[in-house]
Amino acid sequence: MLNDRTITIGAIGFAALTLAGILLLLDGVAGGDTTNAEAAEWLGDSANRTQVLVGAYLMCAGAIAFLVFVAGIIGRLRAAEAPPAFTEVARLSGAAFSICQLVGAIAMAGAAYAVTAGNEPEPIDPGALRVTTLGLAVWLVPGMLSASAFVATVSVSIFAKKAFPTWIGLTGMLCALVLLAAITFLPAVLLLLWVACVGLVVLVRGEAALRLDPGAAHPSA
Repeated sequence: MLNDRTITIGAIGFAALTLAGILLLLDGVAGGDTTNAEAAEWLGDSANRTQVLVGAYLMCAGAIAFLVFVAGIIGRLRAAEAPPAFTEVARLSGAAFSICQLVGAIAMAGAAYAVTAGNEPEPIDPGALRVTTLGLAVWLVPGMLSASAFVATVSVSIFAKKAFPTWIGLTGMLCALVLLAAITFLPAVLLLLWVACVGLVVLVRGEAALRLDPGAAHPSA
């Protein structure tokens, strides 16, 4: 099914691209473990600026892949006749998270882009690095709150309509709760793991992963 492939491609693409992108960004100016002066000195190297820009591109690509994943999930929920209100909340919260990831990635790479484009003089003013902290905050606070709403809504729909195996819903609810406290990077890893897990289950089990649970009644032909 096209819908199944969409879920797998979007899930694996999102998890891999986002993880690679955020690690490249956190290695330099957005990690929060260096002073602005140290980060500005680090950005003085053109290779480091390139690393940051590549990380931002990967995160942006990951955000687009997440939209593909959301589209596949929404299609599955509709096929399972999930309540329209749940489907709409999942669609909007998924889109909101993608927007936050796009904005956060751009902000985290803002200083590197400004220098590369010639809009920021060298040596770099340490104050120019403040926007990178803002970018990380956008991704972790409104972004992960939106992701929590998406995962929770999908999980509740799983309990109601069995669009996926029940254990995916159970782990999804745990993930949604943890994401409510995502003010650091580590809780966000759980989102990447959950999305990747859903994608892998669909890839390995195929249609079996998307059937009703064994105890559920199947519609007659």
